[in-house]
Amino acid sequence: MIKEIETAFQQVTKILFGTSFSDVESYEEWLINNVDTTLESISPISKKPIYSPPVTYYKALLGRLLLMDEALEQGNAHISETEVEQLNLSNASKTLKNIKFGTSDVMFGKNSNMEKSAAYINSHYSFKSSFVCDTKYSAYCFWPRQSEYVFGSVLAFSCSFCINCYHSSNLKRCFELDNCDNCSDSYFCHNCENLSNCMFCFNTKAKQYAIGNVEVGKERYLEIKKILLNDICKQLQEKKMLNVDIYQLH
Repeated sequence: MIKEIETAFQQVTKILFGTSFSDVESYEEWLINNVDTTLESISPISKKPIYSPPVTYYKALLGRLLLMDEALEQGNAHISETEVEQLNLSNASKTLKNIKFGTSDVMFGKNSNMEKSAAYINSHYSFKSSFVCDTKYSAYCFWPRQSEYVFGSVLAFSCSFCINCYHSSNLKRCFELDNCDNCSDSYFCHNCENLSNCMFCFNTKAKQYAIGNVEVGKERYLEIKKILLNDICKQLQEKKMLNVDIYQLH
């Protein structure tokens, strides 16, 4: 585990829950609950591990994926003229067995400390994430873009200090949000815009200190938030898991 990822997890949990949690790998089951995880296979040539995005194309190639340098070398292989003349749909799989390889070793730009991650561009400090773009400090994510300090999230674009957020953009310090945009300091919300300090809101916009789509005021909101966070922390400390997520609510 990259030490910077562990430090980032401690920082994000402290911000979101008021309590710093350590050993991020012990929370893996919780963080990947709604995330398609990075695929791991073994190169048939070098026997080295190969990490791939969890999409149909790469799933079909498991066992035939190579590292980039191996794939380039394998590109020199070919079938014979006789095999070309006899090639048909019935024998294609057997005839092409020595050339039908692929690679998921896709990297562009400058990257560093990308552990057990797949397909990335201009990103740094990633663990078990796929399609990582212009992002730093991410773990257990699928397609984070222009984000930082994100964990257990899917299609989190321009998000920061978030855990378990999905198909959302421009989130700051959020937990369990789905299909939301321009929200901050919010928990368990779906299909919302421009929320600040909200909980359990659905299909609404432009609210502050709201619970269940009703603005309750700062003082009452903070009282209820404290109860919620205490429950979250207790469950995570005891079980490394929560008994509910945003998808079980809506």
